[in-house]
Amino acid sequence: MSLFQIDYKKFSALMLPTTLRKAGMLSVLRSLMQPMATLSDKRLSTRDTTLFELKHTGQVCYLRNALNTQFGLSRADGFEIADVTAEGNYLMAYDETDYLSERQLLIPDADEYEMLYDEDTIVETKQFTVFCPADIYNDTTGKMSDKMLVVHKIVDKYRLVSRIPEYKLKTT
Repeated sequence: MSLFQIDYKKFSALMLPTTLRKAGMLSVLRSLMQPMATLSDKRLSTRDTTLFELKHTGQVCYLRNALNTQFGLSRADGFEIADVTAEGNYLMAYDETDYLSERQLLIPDADEYEMLYDEDTIVETKQFTVFCPADIYNDTTGKMSDKMLVVHKIVDKYRLVSRIPEYKLKTT
């Protein structure tokens, strides 16, 4: 038992003189101490939440650990976080006459060219993926489940502002 946990039933009995410790008097005192016990329990849970939030700030937080702790999961069957990498060769097609003013390169049977790439895939991506366990990710109602709302809230709280999360189902 820690310093902050008080057994108010025992406390009320110990504060009575021994001559007044009868069943009727103890039950009255316990009912009078119940609001204080409720407030104490609420204070302890708020204290635990505050201590958790102080340990898990955006600068020192392991996002995976914060999510796993929230849902009571272990590292093996819990959340996974991975960076999204944009790798590969991209084909860029453009009208070369716009870019070559002195020398013009003529390509037969090609009047117009279109861009064949998306700018977001060429620029270095700043996203990361949160792989969620199936029991948290799956949704039967067609809208976002309450558990996924909590996941979004935690990720938005602890992520870097410049990084955008993406949520996927964890397959293995």
